[in-house]
Amino acid sequence: MRFSDRLFERGVFAQGIGYPTVAKGKARLRTIVTATHTDEDLDRALSILGEVGRTLGVVP
Repeated sequence: MRFSDRLFERGVFAQGIGYPTVAKGKARLRTIVTATHTDEDLDRALSILGEVGRTLGVVP
């Protein structure tokens, strides 16, 4: 959930999904991409996902 919160602070909405919706230890993020998102929007979101993920130690 920290990942989701930090993304939101940076302007990216990715809902954290945790137990009991998913198994313990299998938390994930749910994103929604629509036709209105531009390539630039997606590039920015991916960049922020990587930066935050590395900060939290969940992305190499």
